[in-house]
Amino acid sequence: MGAIVLDTPRFLLNSNGFYDVARDDRALYYDDQHLSVAGAKLLEPMFEPLFRQIKQGTADTVPRVNRIENSPETVSSPGKIKK
Repeated sequence: MGAIVLDTPRFLLNSNGFYDVARDDRALYYDDQHLSVAGAKLLEPMFEPLFRQIKQGTADTVPRVNRIENSPETVSSPGKIKK
């Protein structure tokens, strides 16, 4: 059985493939590991389909979610994702 992995880099990486510390003059992180409210709001589009399906009772398949078996993403350098 595989794990369900939420594709957060899709929402948090900039066009150069790096994580921004701020966008539109708003900090995206509260500290070195936790998103601020502005950062968490970037993930709303990822969670909306999941919550909608939970509410409807159809949460067996979730859009914008990858099912991964033994192939996790790894960080190749700070702020850059290597698949």
